[in-house]
Amino acid sequence: EVECLGSCANAPMAQIGKDYYEDLTAAGLSRLLDDLAAGKLPVPGPQNGRYASEPLKGLTSLKDMESGRTQYNGSVQRAMDVRDGIKRIDGTEVPLLTPWLGGAAKPAAVAKPARPAKAAPAA
Repeated sequence: EVECLGSCANAPMAQIGKDYYEDLTAAGLSRLLDDLAAGKLPVPGPQNGRYASEPLKGLTSLKDMESGRTQYNGSVQRAMDVRDGIKRIDGTEVPLLTPWLGGAAKPAAVAKPARPAKAAPAA
């Protein structure tokens, strides 16, 4: 079962790690998998030339918003600037702690502070 990824306007798509690869064709997905296997860092986002989820031929409204934008949309631009797309899922990002599997170190027990004795009632 795969949960909805909220990308109907960009379907067909695949999520790999944190990145979406959108507007895929069968050949495009095959090329993407080959690039990943070769250790390349593919550009995430729309694979058909779209900037984001606007029509392929460009904006049909809010056209004044096209000026001054980066080469890629925000999430793709960050992935390319930081070069963190595939790096994030190669196992070196953070130690994987799974205490329920029994192999992780258990945290040390912390002693509870002693409660002060109750004073005897005054006579």
